[in-house]
Amino acid sequence: MAWLLEILLHNEDSIKKDEFKFRKRELSKLKIPSHLSSSKIGSLICGIEKTVSKCIEDILVTVDTNIDEKIFLYPFDEHEVFEPTNYVLNLQELSMKGGTIARALELLI
Repeated sequence: MAWLLEILLHNEDSIKKDEFKFRKRELSKLKIPSHLSSSKIGSLICGIEKTVSKCIEDILVTVDTNIDEKIFLYPFDEHEVFEPTNYVLNLQELSMKGGTIARALELLI
């Protein structure tokens, strides 16, 4: 999503840019494998992916429905804070014990 932020921050005409249309199309093709949800860490990854995807979707709608390609109104309610304990209760403990994947996920969240 850095590409979208860069376009918006530099006040570039985002909708007419071919890059915007291409990346939006490519983004819609990305899907997380469904078999991951069978484990606790997998369900955590799926939860992160779902949360991030919803935020990206909201941002893309906001960009698509701009006013004069200069005013961007965010028409959605604030998102709930992602809570990793809904998926894995001991993520922080695993991270503190040196679990590299747990640490990476904790930093990501």
